[in-house]
Amino acid sequence: MEQLNLPTVKDPRPTSRDSRVIERVVEGILPDVMRWDGSTEGDKEDLRVALHDAFDSAGCDVYRILRDLDDFKHWTIDAELKSVMEMVPSLWLQAEAETLKEWVRANKIKPAFAVGDMVSVPYRRDQEHQTRQVVGEIYEVDEDQAKYHVFVESLGHVRKGEGTHGLIIRYEDATPD
Repeated sequence: MEQLNLPTVKDPRPTSRDSRVIERVVEGILPDVMRWDGSTEGDKEDLRVALHDAFDSAGCDVYRILRDLDDFKHWTIDAELKSVMEMVPSLWLQAEAETLKEWVRANKIKPAFAVGDMVSVPYRRDQEHQTRQVVGEIYEVDEDQAKYHVFVESLGHVRKGEGTHGLIIRYEDATPD
């Protein structure tokens, strides 16, 4: 697919598993883990590494994180640690958004299209094996995340009320219709 919507950047768009995202999540949860563990500043780096490894392996899946910490780091998992780790998914979303916002700013990413423009975007339902292009109208531009919100009538999107209002598409995935 043609890359006409982004300038050439050396630093690719961060993904949810980007090390910068994981580091933010580790930093966000580390104080609570240290309190749970009764750790001192001297233990901080070991905890940081253990958490980074678990998050890198398990993503934001709390069950898998706890299993990794139990299986590979031999942590004793209890209700208090589970409660602490239940913050991970929301921390992850926040870390991903902040990392992406910084990437957009650092690379001076600007939208190629505006609200009201018709664009062709990729679409794939979970049960479909192939991605197909659909045409829709941009109804919102999220410059912080470098994404378009696209209304696609053929997919049954609604403009008001209950229902799906549109697709959220990365700038680089939208092409002119």
